[in-house]
Amino acid sequence: MLDNDKSSWDYSELVELYNKNQFEEVIEKINTFDNLSEDTTEIYNLLGASYLALNNYEEANNCYAKVLSVDPNNYNALLNLGNIKLGEKSYQLAFDLFSKTTNSQAIDSQILAKMGICLFKLDHFDDAISLCEEAISLDPKCEIAYFFLAEIMEEIEDPEAVVSYYYKV
Repeated sequence: MLDNDKSSWDYSELVELYNKNQFEEVIEKINTFDNLSEDTTEIYNLLGASYLALNNYEEANNCYAKVLSVDPNNYNALLNLGNIKLGEKSYQLAFDLFSKTTNSQAIDSQILAKMGICLFKLDHFDDAISLCEEAISLDPKCEIAYFFLAEIMEEIEDPEAVVSYYYKV
């Protein structure tokens, strides 16, 4: 864990800085901590989120990997690392990470939609459509699911469905 050797260490202060979009300061403060061990998942999640907010995907990736090495089912690390992999077009890995989030939490419609787009990019159109439709059934206002369905319909050349789904977005 994190030894409280530094009098300035205060997790709530770090969260407050993060919420104020002071990501560089969060990173700077965390990097000054003595005895920061890899099992400090809260700190590494916050550090990863700060790097992610600054578009430093490599460092964010490293932080989330450390979290998952200690807690393989950590929801935040799985979700954020899945988003990174989706952005990197590593669709199978992103799908695998997103699917692990459904084991620990209630199913999130946006995650289902992201799993659907991963399957679409992996040429599993029917399964992709099913996941996006399931996301919409969970949350009829899930815009990302409609957007992904429009993309899928464009690929399978159904222009009426494309317009319909874009309209719903």
